[in-house]
Amino acid sequence: MSKILSRRRLTQTFLTLVLVGYSSPSLSETTGVSYILQVKGDVQVKKEQWTKFQQASIGLTLSSDDKLEVGVNALAKVYCSNQTIWEVKPGTYSVSDGCPLGTPIFKLPDGNNRNAGSR
Repeated sequence: MSKILSRRRLTQTFLTLVLVGYSSPSLSETTGVSYILQVKGDVQVKKEQWTKFQQASIGLTLSSDDKLEVGVNALAKVYCSNQTIWEVKPGTYSVSDGCPLGTPIFKLPDGNNRNAGSR
């Protein structure tokens, strides 16, 4: 009997989450996620919600609107959500410059990117 109740509760929970996701667009929308694979030298990142550039770090997730600033003699590699690797040369770029939009392979809900926050 407890297995039946537990299965029923699981089904109810699942259906509730699905219905909340469909009725609330902000919960169901997703964006492609890219992340920094390698940093050599002076590499800065500015997430869309940040007011200024900060030092980039390996593993930081990036959305298409984020900016990368790679200093002279510096290099960054970004793993794009479409499974390509972008080798970023010196200059300032939007992530969408090197990671083309398309069908993303990796997705996270909006606002839940690792290390995202106002700095």
